[in-house]
Amino acid sequence: METLFRPENWWIWGLLMAGALFMFVHRIIYGLALNRTQARQGPPDDETRRRLYRRTGITAALLAFVFSAFYARHMFGP
Repeated sequence: METLFRPENWWIWGLLMAGALFMFVHRIIYGLALNRTQARQGPPDDETRRRLYRRTGITAALLAFVFSAFYARHMFGP
C-alpha cells in the first residue's frame, strides 16, 4: 500500500480521478448541450441526442483527464 503513495505513481491517481470525474462531467456537459439544442432548434430527435451524447463524452473524457493529470502531478510532484 505504501508504494501507491510515492511521487512516481502520480499517473495512477490521475487515471483514477479521471474515471471518477468523467461520469459527473459528462452528465453536466450533456445536459448543457441538450438545453442549448432545445433552445435553438426545439425538441431534438433521437439521432441528435445520440450525436450529442457521443460528442460530449469525448469532451468530458479529455477535460477530466487533463484536469486530473495536472492535479495529481501537482499533489505528488516534486
